[in-house]
Amino acid sequence: MMADLMEKDALIEKLATTCAYLGRHIPFNQLATSEDVIAIKKLRFEVINSEPEELDFNTIVKQCDETMLRHGY
Repeated sequence: MMADLMEKDALIEKLATTCAYLGRHIPFNQLATSEDVIAIKKLRFEVINSEPEELDFNTIVKQCDETMLRHGY
């Protein structure tokens, strides 16, 4: 499913929330090298720089949820 502008905004917020959650649940000295943190930051950059129609809302939300679950959410 392609996203609209409001969904793109929601995705940016979801990715920021996921990144903040990881920041609280991964030891500080591991943040810079954490594959999950790197992946979420990269995905957030891609979402910000994409047109809403290029984004798959459900897939990105699922990625965020799975990442948070791996870290105890």
